[in-house]
Amino acid sequence: MKRDTYDNLILREDLRDFLLAKISELKTAKVDGRRAPHKPLLILLALASIQHEKDRLLPYKETEKPLKELLVKYGVSKNVEPQLPFWHLRSDGIWEVPGSEEISKLFPSRKPSRKVLIAVQACGGFNRNIYDLLKGDEAFLIRVAQHTLDEHFTVSLHKEILDSVGLSLAGISSSRARDPKFRKRVLDAYGWKCSICEFDMYLGGQSFGLEAAHIRWKSHEGSDEVMNGVALCANHHKAFDHGALTIGDDFRILISEQLHGGAALQYYVERFSGQLISLPHSRSKYPEIKHLKWHHDHVFRGPPKEIYIPLTS
Repeated sequence: MKRDTYDNLILREDLRDFLLAKISELKTAKVDGRRAPHKPLLILLALASIQHEKDRLLPYKETEKPLKELLVKYGVSKNVEPQLPFWHLRSDGIWEVPGSEEISKLFPSRKPSRKVLIAVQACGGFNRNIYDLLKGDEAFLIRVAQHTLDEHFTVSLHKEILDSVGLSLAGISSSRARDPKFRKRVLDAYGWKCSICEFDMYLGGQSFGLEAAHIRWKSHEGSDEVMNGVALCANHHKAFDHGALTIGDDFRILISEQLHGGAALQYYVERFSGQLISLPHSRSKYPEIKHLKWHHDHVFRGPPKEIYIPLTS
């Protein structure tokens, strides 16, 4: 087997650094002025395709449905347009759509619609050299996938997103670990109970089902300070990170109008609408308004529901 030359090894390492840097610096669009994870989700979908040994170029027609489902599940806007990341990821220097120049000439005044991409049988994928590197180095592919998650999503959503795209990252952990003392400091501040439903359960003297949630995500410059944390049970933590609910700057709970369900929805979520969260005893440990505003603007799937909660005597 022919060994790589020193120059080839150097070039390959440069390419690795280039790809990781580009993912960190993705030109992510804002939808309605809010965080839009369109490109990171497309990248993860393409990485899964390589892991499953599919062709380099993915037909838009076949990519549209799974990408749309991801955007509905992990985006923040009702406006879901999977054709946008498929087309615009080209501007980041790691993705290509062969024939894009001809497509642009046909539609010079606007970006091609989904109908156009389907009509011209558009395909897209990583540039050849990047694809070859990822295909030939499973460990690096896994590293790129974890890096994409670390840079653009909160940790509590990582496994769920991986399952949704069909990626396996066995044997690697997040490179952006939180402060191990964060959970204890936050739960101490909130008296070891969920700030929404006051869940507090113990087994053998150990608390379980209670978590410390970051308000502003670590992937988006959030800190491990208590003022950027809130104690939530596992259910409310998941709802918080998905944007199903948020905490207003008056510390009252807001529920997304996009949230629907049966009797359990009213019991577990809607009955808390408009209520104050249980705050720490020390005002110095209250959630910072700037962090709450970030969550409201970039994670919460607003506007909030108007829910009539009858007064109890």
